[in-house]
Amino acid sequence: MANKNVLVVESHNDNFFVERLIADMTSLRLQVSNPIFTIDEYKCLTDGLSKAELVRKLKELLTEIDKHLPDKIGIMVDADDEGIDAKLNLINAALKEAGFCATLPSVSTWVHDAEQGIHVSCYVLHVDGHGDLETLLRRIQLEGTLFADCLESWRQCLQKNGKEIKQKDFDKFWVSVYQRFDQCSKKERQQVERKCTDEVSMKKEPPIWNFEHAALAELKAYLGMFT
Repeated sequence: MANKNVLVVESHNDNFFVERLIADMTSLRLQVSNPIFTIDEYKCLTDGLSKAELVRKLKELLTEIDKHLPDKIGIMVDADDEGIDAKLNLINAALKEAGFCATLPSVSTWVHDAEQGIHVSCYVLHVDGHGDLETLLRRIQLEGTLFADCLESWRQCLQKNGKEIKQKDFDKFWVSVYQRFDQCSKKERQQVERKCTDEVSMKKEPPIWNFEHAALAELKAYLGMFT
């Protein structure tokens, strides 16, 4: 059976995002006759990111290696508040506990795991060293964000009344409102579960996100290594 590339991601939303980004990158590469890269399978963490969950998923992959022989395994997680180095340390600890011998010196670096006979790497999704997918999506928004931007007034109201909302939760709410109210028509909102979901928003044409934004350059370079 032919080798394949596998990318472990935190959630289905990460999966939808990377698939769309790769589709755009592939289209451009075809135009300029550059080599095409592929990710053949995505593995989503079931219960969000934790060392235990990542170890479980990596062990699951190892049981499949004998059957499917993946050539490359990439791991993509969010920087969150902890930052890139902290998540790199978490990934290395999980790799060791799962039975890999490779230690990743940095993100976007492929290391051959002699014990398992595969190449391993990781990427930490971030904006200026911290954040998550929603943080990045806010950075690459296109015009027409009135509904979502008005959430700032709502947050200020909360603060005046002694209430706080975490930036992570605010960003998720912002993205949800942007997709549903700024970028979905009234007719589409009548079928919100079919027309305004995270998956659908990534497939919209014309796109509602700027997939040519400079903030994506680092991630694109990493994905381009899956040749």
